[in-house]
Amino acid sequence: MGSGIKSAALAAAYRAAAERRKVRNQDLVEAVDFEYRRTGRMGMGNELYEELYMGGGGT
Repeated sequence: MGSGIKSAALAAAYRAAAERRKVRNQDLVEAVDFEYRRTGRMGMGNELYEELYMGGGGT
């Protein structure tokens, strides 16, 4: 579990550095989603994104 968190954090940081900008929440969400998929789990889908960026939406 810890290695997945580290991988996601580094991926988000590398992506931001490649684009010469600060890490955004969206970078972290996308990196965590990628890490879920990479390890064979289902991705987070749009649920977390909607909660973070759209103010929720259903529950």
